[in-house]
Amino acid sequence: MRNKITYLLTCLIVSGSSLAQSVYKDNSYSPAERAEDLVKQLTLEEKVSLMMDNSKPVERLGIKPYNWWNEALHGVARSGLATVFPQPIGMAASFSPEALHTAFVAVSDEARAKNAVYSKEGSYKRYQGLTIWTPTVNIYRDPRWGRGIETYGEDPYLASVMGVNVVKGLQCLDENRKYDKVHACAKHFAVHSGPEWNRHSFNAENISPRDLYETYLPPFEALVKEGKVKEVMCAYNRFEGEPCCGSNRLLTHILREEWGYDGIVVSDCSAISDFHNAKGHKTHPDAAAASSAAVLSGTDLECGSNYRSLIEGVKRGLINEKDIDRSVKRLLQARFELGEMDELSRVDWAQTPYSVVGSEQARFTVAGHGTQVHDTVTKQKRHPSPRTRRESHRRNGAQRQRLRDAVGKLQRYSQTYHHHSGRYPLGHGQRRQTDLRTRLFVGGKEIDTQRIQPV
Repeated sequence: MRNKITYLLTCLIVSGSSLAQSVYKDNSYSPAERAEDLVKQLTLEEKVSLMMDNSKPVERLGIKPYNWWNEALHGVARSGLATVFPQPIGMAASFSPEALHTAFVAVSDEARAKNAVYSKEGSYKRYQGLTIWTPTVNIYRDPRWGRGIETYGEDPYLASVMGVNVVKGLQCLDENRKYDKVHACAKHFAVHSGPEWNRHSFNAENISPRDLYETYLPPFEALVKEGKVKEVMCAYNRFEGEPCCGSNRLLTHILREEWGYDGIVVSDCSAISDFHNAKGHKTHPDAAAASSAAVLSGTDLECGSNYRSLIEGVKRGLINEKDIDRSVKRLLQARFELGEMDELSRVDWAQTPYSVVGSEQARFTVAGHGTQVHDTVTKQKRHPSPRTRRESHRRNGAQRQRLRDAVGKLQRYSQTYHHHSGRYPLGHGQRRQTDLRTRLFVGGKEIDTQRIQPV
């Protein structure tokens, strides 16, 4: 009799355990419930393996590999055939939010169609996923930054409106649909408008509260509150002495507490390395300390591999496993929201036909909204002969070297620049007044000082 009771109790325990484990596999539960259930079944090592852009599989639980890094600045990037729209600075010049929304609906169509094909082939490489690291909503203040084409210009309001429409076009959030289409990412948070050459060690300091809240933060706030953006990428630089990816003020107080953001924060690529590298910020002694500080500040996902040291961080008492659980739950919830953890046949967005890629509709539909769109689509070309390739590489290499030399000289000679704003109250019909002071040096001697007032 005792043996029978023991056997029945064992069966009940096993049955209960199996039932609990089945929650994350059951899409009738919410993504948050499924993620919470799955986190409980992961070891620390498995959790950490899911916190980097090239996330590893956990085969015993049916978790597939996933690469979080995909790009679509003005079309799905680096992934074969795709519709190519103008650079963001050009699209912003259209002053047509509707055009950008339409363009990025087409972009997300192509991203979904490509992902479906890759998934069927069992391919999970970079630039094949559903997490799109765009748009760039940093303010373009100085042409020497070198990345102004990626932005929507110098005006915070225009950048906000355009950025929100990019996010809405990409994500196509619909309460009536079970799954999300793709997830967009607002970058680079924050106060990241150059200089480019020392971005890994630069400290954006003495930023006035007015400049912070009227210039640098509005586009990000709009994308979080109005656009419902699913990811935010923290920047390389420091903000008032703290690396942005470890800034409690930016990531905790402003982003999560003031704005109510509950999505994923991802680091820019190798940004965590800058915490402890000799040529970086040098604010932390090693990778374990840097990684622990980043997660505690709210950076859930690293583009890089420093987070492997989180296991050491737990052992050293730098971080608690419960803090890691919080980030892993956000990551798993996003994957459930996208349907990435379920069978393709169950995900409606995964049925997007590949025929949308490079289609005539994608190429010309935006023109009806008052902006001109490049009518060229990347095509698969016949491979040139080895001799032609060598000549082309040599010619292009020389051009790139000349460009690097010219930019390098400009950056070396322009030792410092400062922004002074807020001379006049802002209102309708008024333009922010910005003085740009440039100090030029040759051979260590200052040769010229300019005062430029943009109009």
